[in-house]
Amino acid sequence: MRSTLVRRALALSLATALGCDPDLFARTKDEAETEWPTGPARPSETNLRGTVIDAVTLAPLPGAKVDAGVAASIADSLGGYNLQKLTMAAVELMTTRTGYDTLKTLLPLEGGDKTFTIRLRASAPPP
Repeated sequence: MRSTLVRRALALSLATALGCDPDLFARTKDEAETEWPTGPARPSETNLRGTVIDAVTLAPLPGAKVDAGVAASIADSLGGYNLQKLTMAAVELMTTRTGYDTLKTLLPLEGGDKTFTIRLRASAPPP
């Protein structure tokens, strides 16, 4: 029972992130009333690129580190980062920069090219 609830909660989160029907992920093939959808195969690799910016000023943040576990990138002078050939279905990005809070983001990957802007918040000054 608990594993079913966990599976359904994860399915709802994933479906919400992808903007599709939660039942598509929540059911096993035996539970489904219809056949699993078929269609063209998704590209097996995702090339992820984007910009790291300040969440308030929207200024680019050069030197920010974007780490996907299997690949990492340091933002260039315009805040740009580039992670190539990611092969997983989703990735947890950990973005860090001195003077800013660390940000962890779970991002679904669908293959092909994907652009994602990362917004970091400045750390609160020590008391």
